[in-house]
Amino acid sequence: MKVVQRNSLDPIETFSRQSSLTIGNFDGCHTGHQELLRLARSIGANHNAQTMVLTFDPHPREFF
Repeated sequence: MKVVQRNSLDPIETFSRQSSLTIGNFDGCHTGHQELLRLARSIGANHNAQTMVLTFDPHPREFF
């Protein structure tokens, strides 16, 4: 699983065309986050795709 952390509006590096991407403010890995990551990995595996996580720091509410 690839983790991409955003702290600016700079362009994101090129993603694989076959990606299972989940986006959010993963401010801890509680049960809900774990389920999202499990689902993203499962979808990626079923489609032979790279699994990626896009997260933000600081929280978008603080950034904007």
